[in-house]
Amino acid sequence: MYAASRLTKTLSLTVLLLFTSQTWSSEWGIGVSFRHGTIPYANDKADTVRTTIPSIYYEDDYLFLNGTTSGIKLYDDEQWGVRFIGRRRFVNIPRSLQNQYQEDSVDWGFQFLLDSGEGQNWRFELLTESKKRSQLYAGHDWQMNVGNLQLSTELGVRLKSRQYNSYYYGLSGYGGQDLSAGAEVQAGVDFRYPLFGGLNLIGGLEWIYLEPSASKSRALDSNHHGAVRLGFAYFNDSSSTVLPAFQKGSYLRVSHGWATPSDMNQILRGKSESDPYNNQLTSVFYGHPLTQDWLGLPIDVYLTGGLAYHYNSSVQDPAVESVMAIKAYYNFNWPVRWRLGAAEGVSYVSRVTYIEKAEMDKKGNNASKLMNYLDLSVDVNLGDVFGSEAWKSAWLGWSMHHRSSIFKLASQFGRIKGGSNYNTLYLQWDF
Repeated sequence: MYAASRLTKTLSLTVLLLFTSQTWSSEWGIGVSFRHGTIPYANDKADTVRTTIPSIYYEDDYLFLNGTTSGIKLYDDEQWGVRFIGRRRFVNIPRSLQNQYQEDSVDWGFQFLLDSGEGQNWRFELLTESKKRSQLYAGHDWQMNVGNLQLSTELGVRLKSRQYNSYYYGLSGYGGQDLSAGAEVQAGVDFRYPLFGGLNLIGGLEWIYLEPSASKSRALDSNHHGAVRLGFAYFNDSSSTVLPAFQKGSYLRVSHGWATPSDMNQILRGKSESDPYNNQLTSVFYGHPLTQDWLGLPIDVYLTGGLAYHYNSSVQDPAVESVMAIKAYYNFNWPVRWRLGAAEGVSYVSRVTYIEKAEMDKKGNNASKLMNYLDLSVDVNLGDVFGSEAWKSAWLGWSMHHRSSIFKLASQFGRIKGGSNYNTLYLQWDF
């Protein structure tokens, strides 16, 4: 619960940063990878597990989103860097148990970087995902290029608290045993190889060797575990011109939406049903411009962050939702200016809403607070419609606010199928 609260605060702080930054120089990307991990726990069903990981990549002078790790740069000079980070952590348990236990989590805390020259640095991290399950990491990173292949390797030691070892390796939260604190060894390599037109092959290897205080757990049948990742990502040309924030191209969007029990296919076919309990939300999004005329087409791409407030009703208490996504708009004239939009990202809600819980209850699944986020939209320029120059920066539109779990393919989203949909109306202003 404490970690969940911290994740909400972190995402909210990210949104605040989007609103307050002035001029950014950035690189961005979006991709998906597939993780295949070994299971160290004693079980008779599987010894490996797979999951799908959609990812956003972005970096500027203040903020970075790097797949499973995101953060805010608090201090940077030629030698030292201090960052507040959040990192997605995967717990390799059998697929059949992942909806019940949902142990994938986010570690948050502070990261300290010491540049040791020639693409190398020392990295120190003080992280936690609760008040007690803390860890201290110390390691060395190397970055190198072999032709067009970019490699990033790491080797380090993680000091884990007694509560951390007991919970994750002793399974003390599930009637297991208490373990003492310990230190495990971690090694890994990430790679990125350009294919064509901004498309890259991405992946990596990770390996963890457990110390005796953890490996003696009765719940384990191995003293090591690891994973391999492979996928694809599109990255922009880092030499391209990036627009400054809060000039023409940035936007602010305010919307209000109504829940529907209908799925995405029904909504897009115009057969959306009303929620009998009239659950509603109001959201505010800021969009930071990344690229115009993407791929030589009339497509504008934004990094967008937002907060949504889910109102209380007869079947649910209020909840706050945080969103981070990449949003693209396709521009066309018919006979005035229109746009079709699509966004992909991640959403975290402080309390599972009724519309999601009701669907999961029907399927006998536990709902997940963290889910994949999609936004499909269409809007029209109000200045063109009314022939008013003063309204040229205003758009009126409809969007589908969608949280989903990628059809049971993602352990971090609870291995569930389904989610929630809201039909929303919005006003959007360009700056």
